[in-house]
Amino acid sequence: MQIYSGMVYEGPQLMADSFAAMLAALEKDGLSSIRQLRDTAVNEWAAKPFEFATG
Repeated sequence: MQIYSGMVYEGPQLMADSFAAMLAALEKDGLSSIRQLRDTAVNEWAAKPFEFATG
């Protein structure tokens, strides 16, 4: 539901921005794949702020 609502306000760029933010978070934590996050520090990682990439 949240993705659909976001699409109303952000349009198709929402997905690109979301993926860019996820990649930036992975790189910041020194990870190369979201698969590396499975079952590790889930609560800590989920508590991090989600920032959209700009530019």
